[in-house]
Amino acid sequence: VSRNPLVHKIFTTPVTRVGSFNLKGDSLTRTEKAADHHKVSVSGNFKNSLLDLMDKMLAATPHFIRCVKPNKEKAPDAFDDRHVLMQLRYTGVLETTRNRRDGFAIRMNFMDFLHRYGTLGLTSIE
Repeated sequence: VSRNPLVHKIFTTPVTRVGSFNLKGDSLTRTEKAADHHKVSVSGNFKNSLLDLMDKMLAATPHFIRCVKPNKEKAPDAFDDRHVLMQLRYTGVLETTRNRRDGFAIRMNFMDFLHRYGTLGLTSIE
């Protein structure tokens, strides 16, 4: 047993059937629990898999990294302006930059949005 907490956690945390760490302590995913009770249809299995994925995504704080290649050959010290500009356009970086420049630099959470603009007749979906 390692004294390093990270190494200890990696080697002692159970792994689910799909290969992710089971940090909650449950040994079964939603899909596996449903399969234990009765036969699950293909669509039921797909739905449970999507719900498991949504649980994982909602529990995470994702950060997106966009890699931009300076040239098609990936050669050092060679910068192709047109190639880089094309990548920035296709990945939406230029559009995001334009939006932020125009004053839309923040993302309001849904409840704050409803509170601020609720007088327009918007209501919460709960």
